[in-house]
Amino acid sequence: VAMHLAGRLATTNQSIRRRIFFHERRGCLTGKFATGCGVVKNRPVLCLALMPPYKDFLVCGLSTQLQQAVPDFDEVLKPGEADYSSTGLKAASVIRLGYLAVLPRSEFKGRIGSVSKARLDRLRMKLSDFLRP
Repeated sequence: VAMHLAGRLATTNQSIRRRIFFHERRGCLTGKFATGCGVVKNRPVLCLALMPPYKDFLVCGLSTQLQQAVPDFDEVLKPGEADYSSTGLKAASVIRLGYLAVLPRSEFKGRIGSVSKARLDRLRMKLSDFLRP
């Protein structure tokens, strides 16, 4: 029994380490995400943080609808920018900080790329400043 539990614990720890590593790589993913009209679709998202206690992911949506970008809040990723090619996106997209969800790992279909650490830090700071009273 002890051996079985130790094996399960090791597997769980490996899973958590993978999630943390994955998150630290500033992952752009595809996952089940509700649209504005409530329809759940596989959408590209950006992982912003791991949430306690279950290590679910705080994500924001990505959209090719550039007109939805909120000035001085959202960021637009365009071809030619330093980290655009690493995102795995196929077209210019807006990172929508106002389009948030907390999703368990089971909702993700796959990793498509990543953004730069500088961009992720900037986005987190914008969101943090917005939430601060």
